[in-house]
Amino acid sequence: MKQSTQSFLMVLLLTLFIASSGLLIIFGSNFYTSMNLSIEQHLSKTSAVLYFNQRFKQQDQLNGFELKDQVLIFNQEGYYTLVYEVDGVLMEQVSDQALVDPLSASKITQVSDLQFSQERHQVTVSFTDESGQLVSLAYTLLSLEVSP
Repeated sequence: MKQSTQSFLMVLLLTLFIASSGLLIIFGSNFYTSMNLSIEQHLSKTSAVLYFNQRFKQQDQLNGFELKDQVLIFNQEGYYTLVYEVDGVLMEQVSDQALVDPLSASKITQVSDLQFSQERHQVTVSFTDESGQLVSLAYTLLSLEVSP
């Protein structure tokens, strides 16, 4: 009788160990999945903001950029960088001409309703991010304060 009780306890402990290990794996998997989703959402929200911050800081110089037909054109020595939206995707194109060619552009991130506006020495960029949130960025540029 004593041996059957010991066997029963061993089987019970083994079953509890296996069940708790299974639950730990399931909870760990759910945590990992939710963390990856959270990181992807955060990255998609901040990618466009970081991109425009970097671009405007680089090009804050006299005649460094122009707006033409909702295309932001950055003038560099010998080439242009064009920034625009095609089918809900923020595109960047580097070219020796200031002509839009989506086939030669690189995809940056998902955005929609991309709008550029310029008033005096301030440029405003507004767009809707992947989560549907409207983002509006205003840049006050030193290069626009100087009249040509």
